[in-house]
Amino acid sequence: DAIASLLQRFDHAFEVALREVTEGAECLVELTGGGPCMVLRYENRFYERIETVSEIADFLGVKLPRETLARIHRSLKPEKVSRRIETLQRKGAFGKRPTSDSFDPLTHWHPGHVGDGRIGKYSTILSAQQQRSVTRQTARYQRVFGYSAGKPRGKQTS
Repeated sequence: DAIASLLQRFDHAFEVALREVTEGAECLVELTGGGPCMVLRYENRFYERIETVSEIADFLGVKLPRETLARIHRSLKPEKVSRRIETLQRKGAFGKRPTSDSFDPLTHWHPGHVGDGRIGKYSTILSAQQQRSVTRQTARYQRVFGYSAGKPRGKQTS
Protein backbone atom coordinates (compact mmCIF):
# COMPACT_ATOMS: atom_id res chain seq x y z
CA ASP A 1 0.00 0.00 0.00
CA ALA A 2 2.90 2.38 0.65
CA ILE A 3 4.06 1.97 -2.93
CA ALA A 4 0.50 2.30 -4.24
CA SER A 5 0.18 5.59 -2.32
CA LEU A 6 3.45 6.92 -3.72
CA LEU A 7 2.23 6.18 -7.24
CA GLN A 8 -1.28 7.43 -6.66
CA ARG A 9 -0.72 10.60 -4.62
CA PHE A 10 2.80 11.66 -5.52
CA ASP A 11 3.18 10.51 -9.12
CA HIS A 12 6.33 8.51 -8.34
CA ALA A 13 7.43 5.98 -10.93
CA PHE A 14 7.03 2.39 -9.72
CA GLU A 15 10.78 1.67 -9.66
CA VAL A 16 11.45 4.83 -7.63
CA ALA A 17 8.68 4.02 -5.15
CA LEU A 18 9.88 0.42 -4.87
CA ARG A 19 13.43 1.58 -4.12
CA GLU A 20 12.26 4.12 -1.52
CA VAL A 21 10.00 1.66 0.28
CA THR A 22 12.55 -1.16 0.13
CA GLU A 23 15.27 1.06 1.60
CA GLY A 24 12.91 2.19 4.36
CA ALA A 25 11.88 -1.39 5.07
CA GLU A 26 15.51 -2.44 5.41
CA CYS A 27 16.15 0.41 7.87
CA LEU A 28 13.20 -0.74 9.96
CA VAL A 29 14.52 -4.29 10.01
CA GLU A 30 17.89 -3.00 11.23
CA LEU A 31 16.23 -0.94 13.95
CA THR A 32 14.59 -4.03 15.43
CA GLY A 33 18.03 -5.37 16.32
CA GLY A 34 19.09 -2.26 18.23
CA GLY A 35 16.98 -2.62 21.34
CA PRO A 36 13.34 -2.27 22.29
CA CYS A 37 11.06 -1.04 19.55
CA MET A 38 7.38 -0.36 19.19
CA VAL A 39 5.63 -1.65 16.10
CA LEU A 40 2.48 0.09 14.90
CA ARG A 41 0.69 -1.40 11.91
CA TYR A 42 -1.15 0.99 9.63
CA GLU A 43 -3.60 -1.74 8.68
CA ASN A 44 -4.63 -1.97 12.36
CA ARG A 45 -5.60 1.70 12.14
CA PHE A 46 -3.58 2.56 15.27
CA TYR A 47 -3.84 6.26 14.40
CA GLU A 48 -7.58 6.26 15.05
CA ARG A 49 -7.27 5.17 18.69
CA ILE A 50 -6.49 7.57 21.52
CA GLU A 51 -4.91 4.61 23.33
CA THR A 52 -2.09 4.70 20.78
CA VAL A 53 -0.92 8.07 22.11
CA SER A 54 -0.88 6.62 25.64
CA GLU A 55 0.98 3.50 24.46
CA ILE A 56 3.64 5.66 22.77
CA ALA A 57 4.02 7.80 25.88
CA ASP A 58 4.38 4.67 28.03
CA PHE A 59 6.95 3.22 25.63
CA LEU A 60 8.95 6.45 25.88
CA GLY A 61 8.59 6.51 29.67
CA VAL A 62 6.61 9.75 29.63
CA LYS A 63 3.66 10.30 31.94
CA LEU A 64 1.02 12.61 30.50
CA PRO A 65 -2.35 13.68 31.86
CA ARG A 66 -5.35 12.18 30.07
CA GLU A 67 -6.33 15.60 28.67
CA THR A 68 -2.88 16.06 27.11
CA LEU A 69 -3.13 12.63 25.48
CA ALA A 70 -6.58 13.56 24.14
CA ARG A 71 -5.30 16.93 22.83
CA ILE A 72 -2.42 15.24 21.00
CA HIS A 73 -4.78 12.67 19.51
CA ARG A 74 -7.24 15.35 18.36
CA SER A 75 -4.45 17.44 16.83
CA LEU A 76 -3.33 14.52 14.66
CA LYS A 77 -6.72 13.56 13.23
CA PRO A 78 -6.60 13.56 9.41
CA GLU A 79 -8.97 16.51 9.01
CA LYS A 80 -6.90 18.64 11.44
CA VAL A 81 -3.64 17.70 9.72
CA SER A 82 -5.17 18.49 6.31
CA ARG A 83 -6.23 21.94 7.53
CA ARG A 84 -2.76 22.62 8.94
CA ILE A 85 -1.20 21.54 5.64
CA GLU A 86 -3.50 23.94 3.78
CA THR A 87 -2.32 26.72 6.12
CA LEU A 88 1.32 25.74 5.51
CA GLN A 89 0.67 25.89 1.76
CA ARG A 90 -0.86 29.37 2.00
CA LYS A 91 2.19 30.51 3.98
CA GLY A 92 4.56 29.09 1.35
CA ALA A 93 6.12 26.43 3.61
CA PHE A 94 6.49 24.06 0.65
CA GLY A 95 8.21 26.59 -1.58
CA LYS A 96 7.04 28.62 -4.54
CA ARG A 97 6.53 25.56 -6.75
CA PRO A 98 5.85 22.55 -4.50
CA THR A 99 6.69 19.13 -5.88
CA SER A 100 5.86 15.67 -4.59
CA ASP A 101 9.11 15.86 -2.59
CA SER A 102 8.33 19.19 -0.88
CA PHE A 103 7.74 19.09 2.87
CA ASP A 104 7.62 21.33 5.91
CA PRO A 105 10.92 20.91 7.81
CA LEU A 106 9.25 21.19 11.24
CA THR A 107 6.45 18.64 10.79
CA HIS A 108 7.69 16.71 7.74
CA TRP A 109 4.15 17.01 6.41
CA HIS A 110 3.78 17.63 2.69
CA PRO A 111 1.01 18.38 0.21
CA GLY A 112 -0.83 15.12 -0.20
CA HIS A 113 0.34 13.84 3.19
CA VAL A 114 -3.13 12.74 4.26
CA GLY A 115 -4.37 9.98 2.00
CA ASP A 116 -7.62 8.13 1.62
CA GLY A 117 -6.88 5.66 4.44
CA ARG A 118 -7.72 2.69 2.23
CA ILE A 119 -6.02 -0.56 3.13
CA GLY A 120 -5.33 -3.15 0.44
CA LYS A 121 -5.38 -0.66 -2.43
CA TYR A 122 -2.19 -2.16 -3.84
CA SER A 123 -4.35 -4.90 -5.37
CA THR A 124 -6.13 -2.40 -7.62
CA ILE A 125 -3.15 -0.14 -8.36
CA LEU A 126 -0.18 -2.51 -8.78
CA SER A 127 -0.02 -5.13 -11.51
CA ALA A 128 0.62 -8.76 -10.58
CA GLN A 129 4.21 -8.38 -11.78
CA GLN A 130 4.69 -5.26 -9.63
CA GLN A 131 3.20 -7.06 -6.63
CA ARG A 132 5.68 -9.92 -7.12
CA SER A 133 8.56 -7.42 -7.31
CA VAL A 134 7.47 -5.84 -4.03
CA THR A 135 7.22 -9.26 -2.40
CA ARG A 136 10.72 -10.24 -3.53
CA GLN A 137 12.33 -6.94 -2.55
CA THR A 138 10.70 -6.78 0.90
CA ALA A 139 10.95 -10.45 1.87
CA ARG A 140 13.17 -9.82 4.90
CA TYR A 141 10.87 -7.05 6.16
CA GLN A 142 7.83 -9.31 5.74
CA ARG A 143 9.52 -12.12 7.63
CA VAL A 144 10.67 -9.90 10.55
CA PHE A 145 7.31 -8.16 10.94
CA GLY A 146 5.11 -11.21 10.38
CA TYR A 147 3.59 -10.45 7.00
CA SER A 148 2.86 -13.27 4.63
CA ALA A 149 3.02 -12.70 0.92
CA GLY A 150 0.22 -14.44 -0.87
CA LYS A 151 -0.59 -14.59 -4.53
CA PRO A 152 -0.94 -11.25 -6.31
CA ARG A 153 -4.49 -9.92 -6.08
CA GLY A 154 -6.69 -7.69 -8.17
CA LYS A 155 -5.20 -5.93 -11.16
CA GLN A 156 -3.76 -8.67 -13.36
CA THR A 157 -2.09 -6.72 -16.15
CA SER A 158 1.68 -7.01 -16.30
